[in-house]
Amino acid sequence: MEVWIKGNYMNDVDLDVLANNGVENVFLHSNAFDLFGEENVSAWVKKANDKNIKIHLEMQCFYNETWVDPIDINKKEFNFIIILILRSMK
Repeated sequence: MEVWIKGNYMNDVDLDVLANNGVENVFLHSNAFDLFGEENVSAWVKKANDKNIKIHLEMQCFYNETWVDPIDINKKEFNFIIILILRSMK
């Protein structure tokens, strides 16, 4: 089982409750690093790993001060202009 956690809630999560309820994977929003710093996030990840919970970072890829929808709703297909822009940023 897995759960998604917004970065600002990282320290509010009871890892024991998650582990005791079968959660094995947590997707933590990457803004946790901005909010709490690398040292604190790394320590939290270590605590989770000690309880056999794997932490994965969730990153917003289609955000530019507002949500950028990668789907052209009118055409019902990917917005290829956005995809091309992202590819050019490598």
